[in-house]
Amino acid sequence: MLDTDLTTPSLTIFAPQNAAFQALGSAITSMSASDLAKIMNFHTLSNQVVYSTNFTNNTVFTTVEGGKLTISRTGNNAIFINSAQLLAPDIMIGNGVLHVI
Repeated sequence: MLDTDLTTPSLTIFAPQNAAFQALGSAITSMSASDLAKIMNFHTLSNQVVYSTNFTNNTVFTTVEGGKLTISRTGNNAIFINSAQLLAPDIMIGNGVLHVI
């Protein structure tokens, strides 16, 4: 998947922080590379670069995997992508932007 992400223009990636993967425990060690790619494809938007300043409440994005990611803003202006809080927005990568959730 890394090869695809490096060569695909205009990506937005919502990358889970390490703790999210650690929470999977031993289950992650038994996953195949294609299973892990599916997980990351659920967190990737292709052909669009979306910065956090464009995250409006109830905006829905379709991921590479075909899933839906819904943006929510709370009263204190915290941003959530589905149920995951946006922790580190707008990290520039060579072909788009990465957001840590």
